[in-house]
Amino acid sequence: MENGTETVEALIERLNDANQPAWGRWAIERVARSWHLRCAEIMVGAQPPGYAARRWTYADHLFIEQRTTAYQLAAALRGRSVRMGKLRVRSSPLHVTARRDRHQSFADFDGHRLMWPTTRYEVSTQQPTSANNGNDPLISLTSPSFAYQEAAFGAFFRPDGPSRWQQNSGIVVTVADVDARIASLSIRPGEIIVDVAGEHLSGCSVQLSCGGWSQTVPAEVVGPLTFPFPDPFTREVLVLLADERWRDLRVINPPGMPKAADPSIVWDDPRLQLEAILAGGEGSTVEFKSKLPTKERASIRTALKAVPAFANGAGGVLIFGVDDDGGLVGLAEEASDATSRLTDLVHDNVHPIPPFRLEPREVDGKLVVLIEVDPGTARPYALFRHPPQFYARHGATSFPATREEIVALSGVNQFPGRYA
Repeated sequence: MENGTETVEALIERLNDANQPAWGRWAIERVARSWHLRCAEIMVGAQPPGYAARRWTYADHLFIEQRTTAYQLAAALRGRSVRMGKLRVRSSPLHVTARRDRHQSFADFDGHRLMWPTTRYEVSTQQPTSANNGNDPLISLTSPSFAYQEAAFGAFFRPDGPSRWQQNSGIVVTVADVDARIASLSIRPGEIIVDVAGEHLSGCSVQLSCGGWSQTVPAEVVGPLTFPFPDPFTREVLVLLADERWRDLRVINPPGMPKAADPSIVWDDPRLQLEAILAGGEGSTVEFKSKLPTKERASIRTALKAVPAFANGAGGVLIFGVDDDGGLVGLAEEASDATSRLTDLVHDNVHPIPPFRLEPREVDGKLVVLIEVDPGTARPYALFRHPPQFYARHGATSFPATREEIVALSGVNQFPGRYA
């Protein structure tokens, strides 16, 4: 099954045939004295991360998280009324087709990840119904209170992810494929070790491809699968195949690119990863600095402007203790002092604080510190507060963002008063 569209009726039949457990998160609004479904996210086959049976109640809004049934889900998908306890919730008319997308395991869904490959169906409403202005506060004595509705949506639908969330008017159904998956892979000197998991691996195989070269190994063999580590290392694709279609996959990016896309990929040899980064040189996702910045504003700007630039773009890694040519020079500071200092500098000078990790490494007796920055979900990110300075990554350099770039970034995620 590839990406595309599918009729809602076909989706309902597929879910009924599967007869799998399902969990739902529902957002309901009171409109003209009746309760209407604003949006819902349903997880089929595997419990969603952060699940907890709960109910947030406000004057004109309800947020409900609970186990659901095929009958309840089918009624919602058909745009019919849904019974939730003592409430009868009306559904807006939905489109007759659903957008269908296949995703690999550990794919990032607005800040939360699923360990299984999934198929995601999105069914939008024909005429969205909304009761109030989205900037109105939600106040309750028995549920968490929020200054504005969007914050409540984010906290409820993404309890383990970013506070910001794109509200949808419709229903999203995510079906987990629990039969087979790529559980993890470890990259070691000379080899790549792959673990597969699942109860239905018969007939599956794993293929590693790099350029015009590929190797295929049956997935039902006992124990981890071993592939040779290609030299030179480039962008690789690892695919779990069955019945001439992919069941799961991994894209193994060159070292130094953000790890956010797949936390299940582990580099067991830090030296191997660092050597590959240094050999690749600076680029759109890699920058080197020979020493730590001082407390001077100009020094901080020179050293850290890549951090908001990475967060505003595709992410990247900033390495201290390496000169512009990729030569390993090391830092004079102790590892604990260097990481503490860099952590404080990022927290104090980059706003909002982007998703990042610090990792000290020692190679040939020389200390380097990596700051790995993920693509941000609260753009735009700025260096300093007064005034904020915005940066974008172009090639191997972080440039001040143009007005058009700032407007485009702000359109992704507007937050009044963020830099006040």
